Amino acid sequence: MQIRLLLKLLEDLEGGVARLYQWIGDSFALDPEAQRVFHALAREEKGHVALVTYLQKVVRRSPDQFADVDADVTEIQKLSAEASRLLNSGRRLGVPEAVAIALRFERSAAETHLRSTVSQSNPEIVKLLTALSAGDKNHLAALLDFAKKRGVPTGTGAP
Repeated sequence: MQIRLLLKLLEDLEGGVARLYQWIGDSFALDPEAQRVFHALAREEKGHVALVTYLQKVVRRSPDQFADVDADVTEIQKLSAEASRLLNSGRRLGVPEAVAIALRFERSAAETHLRSTVSQSNPEIVKLLTALSAGDKNHLAALLDFAKKRGVPTGTGAP
């Protein structure tokens, strides 16, 4: 698969998750703490989109520097579809459900695998992709802290 197609899938996922987190944050107008958490996640996901967009420009400038790779993109496509479905559902989420949804996205191994595949195309972009992975770890930590504060189960055996 061409690297530019993988990057497009990654951009779509990051953008969809950013919009989802923004929408969730907007729905918590009466809960400033929850709103702040989800809006911060949305801002960081938008930063991820900007980084992927930059990578796409790098690939366009020097396509011969990036090899084709084998990739199973099924899980990425499912996550993107889920983000779209949730956004289009129009239903209101409570804090426990919103946290559970966000944790599902942040814990997904699909995005990590896709980034690893992208780095196989050109090892010089590993540093940029590492920044995305570090951001995801921070997202997960912030969600877990928020969940603990609110007594929301996180599926890890701890509240």
